[in-house]
Amino acid sequence: MTDTRLPEQWLLNRDLDKLSHPAWRLLTRALMYCNSQGTDGEIDEIYLRYVFPWGDPSAEIEEIVAIGWMVKTSEGYQIPDWEGRGQSTAAEMAEYREKARAKQKRYRQARKELRTTPVTSDVTGYVGKDRHKDRQGQASYTENSWPVAEIPKGQSDTSVREGEIL
Repeated sequence: MTDTRLPEQWLLNRDLDKLSHPAWRLLTRALMYCNSQGTDGEIDEIYLRYVFPWGDPSAEIEEIVAIGWMVKTSEGYQIPDWEGRGQSTAAEMAEYREKARAKQKRYRQARKELRTTPVTSDVTGYVGKDRHKDRQGQASYTENSWPVAEIPKGQSDTSVREGEIL
């Protein structure tokens, strides 16, 4: 799963504070788009309709370009200094996914090794036999009772006399 980071230092960033609400929305959605698609900050012109589906984003893009958070390229736009803005690169995300895949594989293998016999073979083999014994009265029942406790000599309590069984 990818994530897009909005670091706390952006909260009082003078350049970002100049953006209108629609321009801020466009910038944050552009960050999310680039992270989810693994483009490292590149947005082709054709995909702007997915980033900003509310009409023509030209005015909002101009605001973002004016503060230096987007640069026009031959194919579309680029968010400069992708890593410096706190975002993960596509290579880092691929490495993370590969590590997670290997970890899950090791976990599944370990779980598979723990299961040596099916659970149902152990359970069903004895359930019917135990019932059969109970029906014939062969099962034994013993009543457990607590052993009688005595107070050791020399450790009597004022309310209990020495040698008295509780």
